[in-house]
Amino acid sequence: MDKALKFLGIGALVWLVLKNIGNSIVSKLSLSKVKIQNVNINLQGVSFKIIASVQNNSQISLPLQDFKGFVMYGQSVLTEVTLGSPEIIAAQSIVDIPFNSHIPINQLSNTIISMIESGQWLNSLYLEGTIYSEGISIPVSKAIISV
Repeated sequence: MDKALKFLGIGALVWLVLKNIGNSIVSKLSLSKVKIQNVNINLQGVSFKIIASVQNNSQISLPLQDFKGFVMYGQSVLTEVTLGSPEIIAAQSIVDIPFNSHIPINQLSNTIISMIESGQWLNSLYLEGTIYSEGISIPVSKAIISV
């Protein structure tokens, strides 16, 4: 019985320490701004590059192991966005992470039709997703264009 209590106590202590470390990373890593560049419209759809500025306010370098998210227009998903390769965000710095994106023409036309039918065509364009760093998930939502 004593061994079980000691084991549970040590487990709870380890969990608290890891939770505090995780909360520290979550509060130090964020998106400071998002912008769109190199827009190209053709018969296949709209291609563009998203530049997400990831800010690390901690005293140590943090790995950005993955990002999974979407470019949203209001409640409509326009395209999926994923990180091409892991990045290291140096301590006290901001790093611009590029994402190449493409919205197929049929998906874009369906989104436009849905917006017209619902009467909600004045919405913000934003990047929404999750940053993954050291096994910790950090949800982010940042406007690209606000209405």
